[in-house]
Amino acid sequence: MEHNFTDNASNETNIYVERKTGTGGTWVSLASFGTLTGTGNWYWINSSLASNTTYCYRLKATNSSGSSPYSNEACGTTTGSSTRSEVITDDKSSYFTKGGSYWWEASIGYNSHMFWTYVNGSSVSSWGEWQANLAGGNYEVYVYVPNNYATTANAKYTVYYNGGSTVRSINQNNYYNAWVSIGTYNFTSGTTKRIRLTDATGETNYNLRVGFDA
Repeated sequence: MEHNFTDNASNETNIYVERKTGTGGTWVSLASFGTLTGTGNWYWINSSLASNTTYCYRLKATNSSGSSPYSNEACGTTTGSSTRSEVITDDKSSYFTKGGSYWWEASIGYNSHMFWTYVNGSSVSSWGEWQANLAGGNYEVYVYVPNNYATTANAKYTVYYNGGSTVRSINQNNYYNAWVSIGTYNFTSGTTKRIRLTDATGETNYNLRVGFDA
């Protein structure tokens, strides 16, 4: 379930998300975003939800002076799912491979580790690929964007699925420790299909970075 929110302040030190199941449920702490960069619109994905279930969300910001009031509640209901069970390939998994000369790593992100590299215009210098041992069938594909070292506005993920491939571009700078859906695809069983990301973003600001995580 994707959530959009607007950050109107520039002095918060953390933003907290709370969730309840059903409109009459009990609020529980779910996630935090830390300090966001400036103001603007942000996006966040809550994955692995039960089918045909209503979830409600609210936010609050904090700084050294205390907490803000809670935001308005936002509720949504999931649908029945025909996708398969969850499979996660992390950047430290044997199913993740990378190539090229320029790589850095950081102890952040999913399972506290990620790789990153600088953008390289329209040429591929460094690349990473995720595979998984799948049962076959329809899978919704998510990518994990960590809270740092992922600032490109045009991360191009190529999804190789049963019958073809497609490129999905996301602005990594809009996400913060978040799972981001890039669509649902049909995959054959085994490990023959993959997700590929490179440093060829088409951007000419070579200080931007491409993050590779789960």
